Formats: sequence, C-alpha cells, structure tokens
Amino acid sequence: MPSLLFSQVVVNSGLTQIIDAPLGTAQTLNIALQNNSDDAKRVTFALMDYYNDCNEGYVYVDGEEPIESSCRPWLTLENTELVLLPREKRDFSVLVNIPSNYNLPNANTCLFINNTALVDSVQKAGVIQFGVQIRYGVNIIYNNPSVQSSVDLFTQSLVIDTAGVNYAFELSLVNRGNASTTFHTKASILDMEGNMVYENTSIRQSIQPQQCRKVLLENIDVAPGTYELVLLHEADSGDVFGVSESITF
Repeated sequence: MPSLLFSQVVVNSGLTQIIDAPLGTAQTLNIALQNNSDDAKRVTFALMDYYNDCNEGYVYVDGEEPIESSCRPWLTLENTELVLLPREKRDFSVLVNIPSNYNLPNANTCLFINNTALVDSVQKAGVIQFGVQIRYGVNIIYNNPSVQSSVDLFTQSLVIDTAGVNYAFELSLVNRGNASTTFHTKASILDMEGNMVYENTSIRQSIQPQQCRKVLLENIDVAPGTYELVLLHEADSGDVFGVSESITF
C-alpha cells in the first residue's frame, strides 16, 4: 500500500480546515496538493455535507439540499477538475463567502479530493494494469465568532457490558458547542440508600466542536440490584455537565 500512496496525489495542508472569520466576510482556503508520481494525474473535487454520529462516525449526506449546519452553499471551488503534471506541487483555492445572517455556532462540510491516473488502464505485453484511485476528505469547519464560545458535552448513549467478570460502561459523548476543550468523566454509582458503591475517573481527552468521543469505565464490581448512576463531564474551561439515571444489574 505505501508504494501506491507514493505514486498518487497527496494533500499536504491537513485534512481539517478551520475558519474563524467574522460574518459577512470572505476568506480563501488554499489546499496544498502534490503529485508524487512520474505520471500526470487527474484530480476531481466535490463537496458533500456530513454530520457526526457517535455510533456510525461521520455520516455523509448525498443530496442537493444542504443540511442545517452546512457551509457548502458558501463555498466556490476554483474548479471541479484539474491535471497535475509529474511531481508538480500546487495550491487549490476554495473561496468562502460567509453570510452576514448566520446564527448557529458552527457550520461544516467536506471537500472530497479524488485522484486517478490520467489513463486509467494501460496494456503492456498483454497485461492490463488498472489505475488506483485514492480519495481524501478535507473537513471544512466554520466557528461563528458572533456566537459566544462555549462547550456543550452531551451524553448521546450509554452501553453497559455485562459479559465479563465485572461490569463496564461505554459512554458516547458529542460536543454540541462551538469551542474545543479537554475533559474527563467522573462516574459514581449510588445504592438506593444513597451510599456510594463505585467511583472512577476516566482519562482526559480532547474534543472538538461536533466531535464524538468514547469513554470507557471498567471493573465495576457491584452486587445485582438497582442503582443511581451519576456522570459528571468536567471540561478544562471549568464547565461541568452532569447526567444521572437509574440502572439495574
């Protein structure tokens, strides 16, 4: 596989582009491309909306109508296709016209960059060699500076694993805010009399806006019964997000 990558067009400017410009302004993103091949390569570009689901990961939406948090209508591509000469390096420009009336904390879309051999297959000595296509996805994220910067850690799902000797929890969190942070989760389990029978703190993780993270809490050794689970997600901003629910083992 590495030999295939070395013979393809690669993206050198990173796969996440963050825009923090004011409303009503324009900004140009430059995507750095490099053809590592000794052959000319055709590169095509397409925009597609996506959202982040903690269970399914990035879910791409193939449709003409943009989703609510899309910045796809703001973007103008330099072109939809170009040819890079052997070993050529060049920037691909994306013009972003930010509307003056956007009121959500952030917006996003994805720029797909597809590259193939200029001739998709060639025949040498009776053997057909097919060109290999590699696709990059560049996430374009807009953070709205007119909306107060905030973190919002939301517990999307909780799965209890009872297969092992002791119980384990797997939490899925999504940051619904417009600011990045690091966080850890404190979990407490109380019996029906209010006595704490389990307490644990997860490792600290970073999380971006609209990103999901998994939190695993293991070695929960409690007797069968009904308990109150209390989860506190503490961000480095000082914000604390809590949730509690009744659980039965």
